[in-house]
Amino acid sequence: MSAPLAVARILARAALCVLGALGTAAIAGAGDDRESTDDPPMVLLELFTSEGCSSCPPADRLLEDLSGGELAKGVEIVPLSFHVDYWNHLGWRDPYSRAEFSRRQESYAAVLSSDVFTPQLVVDGEAQLVGSDRREALAAIGRAAKRPRASVEMARINDPQAPPRKAAWKVAIDASSLVQRPALTYLFVAVTEDGLASSVARGENAGRTLRHVGVVRALRPLGRLWLDEDGKATRDVTLDLDPSWQVDRLHVVAWLADGPNGRVVGSVRNRY
Repeated sequence: MSAPLAVARILARAALCVLGALGTAAIAGAGDDRESTDDPPMVLLELFTSEGCSSCPPADRLLEDLSGGELAKGVEIVPLSFHVDYWNHLGWRDPYSRAEFSRRQESYAAVLSSDVFTPQLVVDGEAQLVGSDRREALAAIGRAAKRPRASVEMARINDPQAPPRKAAWKVAIDASSLVQRPALTYLFVAVTEDGLASSVARGENAGRTLRHVGVVRALRPLGRLWLDEDGKATRDVTLDLDPSWQVDRLHVVAWLADGPNGRVVGSVRNRY
């Protein structure tokens, strides 16, 4: 890790104390200048969190509030909750954690010149902040929402012969509206699950029931995507579902970035 866990916990808790003094008025003001549209901009939020971290539950709740659409008005939030694994040795193993999510966070640290800590929120791949900082999150979302972005669409490929826990999707990219198209683009697809909860028996959150939205169950980095001369491209992807995942709570998320851990150029979120 690029920062000791003890220092990370102190930083996150100190940020929470500062936020409490800012008040509700500042929070509301961050989103007041956004206008509702028929086709609102989509902003991708990546929350790096852990059930073993006592500073993380407020960030989990903020992600839920943001994805509900009441805070960031005029913006459609795409929530991705990445549960890291480096808290697992401190008394509680987060059932949703994966080492690859910790590695993704470490890669962001190098790109964004940040430390590795929880809870950490990355907004559209270009800004990072303490994941429970509501005021700064709304400000970063507002800035991201003003950027032009490519159109990303997904459609289920119907195959009557496919097993019930396997499905193919076609992702269509149209970046023709962008004045400056990225030289290289990278496509990612993830499966997320809402409505998850854990009764934590040990560690810093012992005795608490923690609830989550947008928990990343599977992440598929599809690598470089080459746009044609019109700025368009398509890619098919097949997803396998674990039998323990509740299909009616799943979403499929696709996003295009200008690097392996780069700025998000466009994103989409569909029910499975």
